[in-house]
Amino acid sequence: MNTFCVQLNDCEFFAYHGLYEQEQKDGNTFWATIKVVIDAADFEATSSLSDTVDYQRLYEIAHARMQTPTLLLEQLAVWIANDVAIAYPKAIAIDIHICKKSPPIGGHCRNSEVIYSRGVDKIRGIQ
Repeated sequence: MNTFCVQLNDCEFFAYHGLYEQEQKDGNTFWATIKVVIDAADFEATSSLSDTVDYQRLYEIAHARMQTPTLLLEQLAVWIANDVAIAYPKAIAIDIHICKKSPPIGGHCRNSEVIYSRGVDKIRGIQ
């Protein structure tokens, strides 16, 4: 099978995710990378945006989820992946990377990252 990978890299958001009270109060910078894999055969005879993955729609999905504070980035990544799967039912796989700038770990760290990667059938609960 030939595939296309449509990807948005390092979309930047300011949000209030985290376990600690200070993170929830002050907020932080986050970056999201969204990767959607689709079957290339579906797109060989089209040049219509409605037949592929729209970058703007991916950004809108991430932006909407970033507005809801969560304790765990893992949960945030799953929510974004589920929303992408609903928007693009022909997707074969979806990867979500969420980075948090300077996590509160008691030392210097540029960022922390959670990566969620699953096939769409598993995201939708199909075994």
